[in-house]
Amino acid sequence: LAGTALISVYGGYFGGGVGFIIIAALTLAGATTRAAGATKNVMAAGFNATAILAYGLSGEVDSGKAAAVALGALAGGFSGGWMQRSLPEILLRRIILALGLGLTAWLLLRSRS
Repeated sequence: LAGTALISVYGGYFGGGVGFIIIAALTLAGATTRAAGATKNVMAAGFNATAILAYGLSGEVDSGKAAAVALGALAGGFSGGWMQRSLPEILLRRIILALGLGLTAWLLLRSRS
C-alpha cells in the first residue's frame, strides 16, 4: 500500500515511466502482466485526474499543449489496451522490457549531450 501511494504521487507529479514502474511493482507482487496492465490503467486514470485538477486550478496550464498530451495519452491507452488483449503474455513482457530499456538508454544518452 505504501509503495502504491509513492508510485501514485510520483505519477501525478512527474509521470515519466510510471507505467513501467507500476507494472513492475504489480508483477513483483504476483499479478499477471495482463492484470498488472489493467490495474495500471485504472491507477493512472486516478492519479492523472487528480493531477489535472490540481494543475488546472493553478492557472498555469497551456491549453494547446495539454490537448496534445491528452490526445497522445488517449492514443497510447487505446493501442496499449488492444495490445494487452491481443498479444501473447510472453510477447507483452518482451515488449515492455524492450521499451523500458530503450527509453532508459535514450534518456541516459540524451542527458549526456
